[in-house]
Amino acid sequence: MIQEISFILFASINFLRAGKQDAIVVFTTPINLGVIGVLFKKLWNSKLIINVQDLQLDAAKSLGMLGKLPIIDVMNGVEKYSYKKSSLVTSISTAMVELIHRKDIDSTSTYLWPNWINVAEANSQGTKGKFRAQFPKYADKIIIGYAGNIGIKQGLSVLVDLSEKFKQRDDIVFLIIGQGGDVENLKKYAQLKQTTNLDFIDFLSQEDYFNFLSDVDIVFISQKKDSGDVYFPSKLLGIMAKEKLIFVSADVDSEIYKVITHNKLGVSSDFGDINRMEQQLTDYLQHPSNFELYKTNAYNYVQQFDREYVLHNVLKQMEQLALTS
Repeated sequence: MIQEISFILFASINFLRAGKQDAIVVFTTPINLGVIGVLFKKLWNSKLIINVQDLQLDAAKSLGMLGKLPIIDVMNGVEKYSYKKSSLVTSISTAMVELIHRKDIDSTSTYLWPNWINVAEANSQGTKGKFRAQFPKYADKIIIGYAGNIGIKQGLSVLVDLSEKFKQRDDIVFLIIGQGGDVENLKKYAQLKQTTNLDFIDFLSQEDYFNFLSDVDIVFISQKKDSGDVYFPSKLLGIMAKEKLIFVSADVDSEIYKVITHNKLGVSSDFGDINRMEQQLTDYLQHPSNFELYKTNAYNYVQQFDREYVLHNVLKQMEQLALTS
């Protein structure tokens, strides 16, 4: 609470230092930041664009973290008020925009503004062979890895279960790379399963992460049901730009599952369907060349998220907004 108040205060001071502007762009969360944007919109008679990066309340509710606290109704009201008073509400995925519509925000006042990436730069990052040289025991192995935050919503126990299915294969290694609130539970679960082909790596520098992407054979992404069904993880853009094979385990109704499956960007299975995951990985191990098309599709798909393309369209949207009364 103190952290959010201090952040809002700091943001307000910066608004005043910047002076009157024709357009204000606010990236939320925190939710309260949108109210500050509304205040300065009225003060300066400016256009206000709120870019919603995270629907905190919806995600927390889906995980059962909020219960029925009275403050939740207040926060919902604050969120809805800021959206209704803005000139345009944008968000980073189609599903998130749809969820904003359900908050009684008219579709004419919303716009899909995805996170962007410099595709050419991302593709060139990292040096092939460096990660394997840094970790020599993986030099000749097929690497299947996850790298990122390790929390409850990632549901990475499914990767532990998958590794157990292939524990007789000494040519495969499963990696869970990163830190987070669920890492110790996962380590205990892996010990319980007596996995011999699964390793945890606590931290990689940004350079080492790009080297990991250069060397990994399969990038694994999982998303627990109801924890973030409307989110399309931004890190997937970098993975696509690196032309890596993506394995996804997520709810069939989630944004990530739909995008990956419908566009044939990788291999997907319903969250927790270990048997299907086992079969998919077996198919890859037997016929890896059959999966090259997914990498090509993913690289072609990510072009629409290139920085220049996204910003060009966003600026056009702002120009149209400026012409409205």
